[in-house]
Amino acid sequence: MSIQLGRVKSGVPLAVDGVGRRAGDVRTHAMSFPARRPGGQAMLAITVTHNDVEFALRLLKRQLQKSGLLRELRRRRQYEKPSERRRRRKREGIRNTRKRARLAHG
Repeated sequence: MSIQLGRVKSGVPLAVDGVGRRAGDVRTHAMSFPARRPGGQAMLAITVTHNDVEFALRLLKRQLQKSGLLRELRRRRQYEKPSERRRRRKREGIRNTRKRARLAHG
């Protein structure tokens, strides 16, 4: 699966399929918003303004990292056996439980 970016022109969104989230610090010269596809599924979108493509690309990379899309693409490059999938999900669950406990006790 390849990631396709839209045309890079001022005011034209760069879009990548995945889960849309708002970026924490949106500056005035680049906008980040969760766009909706016709099926109601969210996709990541960055609008390039004032020809600041470098900043928009950084924003897009940050959104991809937060959504976990790149991790998912890497994981799906090859077949994962059901036993490996169970093992991975169990490890992820243990890691998330430890993380929640660490954050709760601060």
